[in-house]
Amino acid sequence: MIVACIELEPSLGKRKSMLEILQFVERGLLNNPACLSCGVYEKLDQNRTILYEEKWESEQSFRSHIRSTSYLALLNAMDLAQSKPKISFNEVTSTRSMELIENLRSREAETEGEMTYEDR
Repeated sequence: MIVACIELEPSLGKRKSMLEILQFVERGLLNNPACLSCGVYEKLDQNRTILYEEKWESEQSFRSHIRSTSYLALLNAMDLAQSKPKISFNEVTSTRSMELIENLRSREAETEGEMTYEDR
């Protein structure tokens, strides 16, 4: 799986346009079965940073998306940023869920009564 994350700080007066473009791209990806999810989020920081995220089932489908005309809209949204966007493309080889938390928390409870090296 490929996870693409883009952080954007909109230029003054360009926030609405940027959000409209990103939401347009997001809606377009709803019908793409290779796109596992897509979302537009707003950070609660002083710059009101916009976060855009896509999850793709494979690197091949992600690469095809970057070459597509719909990706041009995403590039247009990046042009509305006041500074260079922070972009990351992450390859995910495994995903865990609640069972990891439960497993680690139960191990913590088991060792809670044991003395650590620092306690000796």
